Amino acid sequence: MVIKNLLRKLDLTTLQLFLAVFEEGTLTRAAEREAIAVSAASKRLVELEQAVGASLFQRNARGMTLTPAGETLSHHARRRTEPRDVRELDA
Repeated sequence: MVIKNLLRKLDLTTLQLFLAVFEEGTLTRAAEREAIAVSAASKRLVELEQAVGASLFQRNARGMTLTPAGETLSHHARRRTEPRDVRELDA
């Protein structure tokens, strides 16, 4: 329930960026894909982690991978960002 309430407060751009980082593996590639400056993307992720109260990514020299909290958020974020007709098929 807490995740669903949180997702309602988050904007779609931030959720799409979060998923792009997960899928691309690096902030730079995700920022390019979402057409946003790397510094702005970084700021959005920091704000998202602060809102959630947990680190969402493990950062290392080779990129970024999801933490357990990030994995949980990714499932909810996907459902929130996918087109409505796809959600209805899953119901």
